Amino acid sequence: MGLLLCLCGTLSFCAGNLVSVANQRRGLPLVSTSAWGMLYGTLWSAFLAFLLGEPFVFATTASYIGSLVFLAVISTVMAFAAYLTLLGRIGGARAGYATVIFPVFALLISTALEGYAWTAYAIIGLVLVAAGNVLVIRGGRR
Repeated sequence: MGLLLCLCGTLSFCAGNLVSVANQRRGLPLVSTSAWGMLYGTLWSAFLAFLLGEPFVFATTASYIGSLVFLAVISTVMAFAAYLTLLGRIGGARAGYATVIFPVFALLISTALEGYAWTAYAIIGLVLVAAGNVLVIRGGRR
């Protein structure tokens, strides 16, 4: 099941990249097309939650609201705008490799803010991610 979900997520990501590049080539504004995409995603998530009988929960604590605002504004709106702009400028193939670096930043932030303890596997993974990106970038210039 996990592998199936990974494959579906990857296919969705690739399809979204293709749609975004096509929209940008047609001259459609990035902000409004992203807003529509996020609305569709929200409606789909709400529909699935309804079908599965999952409740909508909203805590009124400052930490919950603060983290929700951070995730909505910084981690979603600003991050998507930056990535989709990059996607439009350098294309899907090269921009897709940038996403390999995102987990590295997540680990670094987790180390600084949450006390993540690095393991040998994490370090080996970090080295492989860096080496893979170097190879892709050098290979794309030839």
